Amino acid sequence: TGDRIGAEEAYRLGLLNQLWPLDGFQDQVRAFAERLASGPPQALAAIKRGIQGATEAALRAALDFEHRTQATLILSDDAREGMQAFLEKRPPAFGAKK
Repeated sequence: TGDRIGAEEAYRLGLLNQLWPLDGFQDQVRAFAERLASGPPQALAAIKRGIQGATEAALRAALDFEHRTQATLILSDDAREGMQAFLEKRPPAFGAKK
């Protein structure tokens, strides 16, 4: 319809997965950014490419991209580190972007 909706309505509809109050908002954003930045760089870069490409690609091309990317990432140092950290019950120490 093109009608504008507020944050609460967007959250209720599932368009947002988190909703933070204005009081402490900057702290929540910073904490979220830090969690995001501590993730596996190769996978995060691939997710970003996938999201950007999905808006332009046909379904078959998007699925092909996902297949190729998954096959590459499962063999990455980040994947090995993530699995090893899980087995050792410790936080992962991901490497630099490649």
